[in-house]
Amino acid sequence: MFSDFAKIVREAAGKPVDGVHVLIERAPECKSVYVSGFLENTSKEQVETYFDKIGALEDVVFSPSWEDKRAIVYFKNKKSMSKRSSKFTITLVAIPLS
Repeated sequence: MFSDFAKIVREAAGKPVDGVHVLIERAPECKSVYVSGFLENTSKEQVETYFDKIGALEDVVFSPSWEDKRAIVYFKNKKSMSKRSSKFTITLVAIPLS
């Protein structure tokens, strides 16, 4: 993590990339995780139930093709992201949620 963004911008200003001065902007803080590798019978509700235990959810968006088995889970609060490491493995088992 860069603690002095202004310093980064100043130093980069003196070092063009391939002779071109590039624009450097601070990216917004991330509140989402990329999830993949679901079993064929894993439901959206199971994914929501699992991640809601980590933090309040804003949305869960699946790839247009369910065969891709990918989703982006958006949390309401960025603090939910600090509860887990940047990369972790989960196992979702297709069971009734009754």
